[in-house]
Amino acid sequence: KVMEDMVERGYFCAVLDLCTNELTDHVLGGYHDAGPNRLEAAGRLGIPQVVSVGCVDFFVQGPRSTIPEKWSTRMMYYHNPWFTLVRPTPQEMADIGKLLAEKLNRARGPVRVVVPLRGMSYSGLPGGSTHDPQGDNALFRAIREHLRGDIPLIEVDAHVNEEVFAEKMIEAFSEIIRQPKPKSKD
Repeated sequence: KVMEDMVERGYFCAVLDLCTNELTDHVLGGYHDAGPNRLEAAGRLGIPQVVSVGCVDFFVQGPRSTIPEKWSTRMMYYHNPWFTLVRPTPQEMADIGKLLAEKLNRARGPVRVVVPLRGMSYSGLPGGSTHDPQGDNALFRAIREHLRGDIPLIEVDAHVNEEVFAEKMIEAFSEIIRQPKPKSKD
């Protein structure tokens, strides 16, 4: 919510948004819910943006002992005594991918989407407690299917925490901010 407010107030001339976990928390009722307008302010204002899906593969709940029964059988990562990260189902991941694409499709400025095909969080790595390639692929497929055709989708064969992925984000950001700004109709 704070970032959206800062974008609305004109603090940014471009946005590089690596971690969009608040979308998952909004859809599934997690602690880090930024509200229904996450990923909309920059697009509405025509501000260039490069967006990724870091940490979209979990939603945040409280201590292990407080996890509601409806989520008790899901894959989880016990982040610390106060937060447990819960893995969405493949269908929920597809819904989140579609939502992300729909929000970015409404953008009035340039957009790039960069996705890390080998994982979005530490616990989502192979061998991690929330590793779920089927869920990851459901997210990526939904983004591919629903993202506007003129918005570049850059798929990187790396994990979100790898240097090559960071380099692709920076490359996309450098590219987008060098684009000429549309002339005002005034």
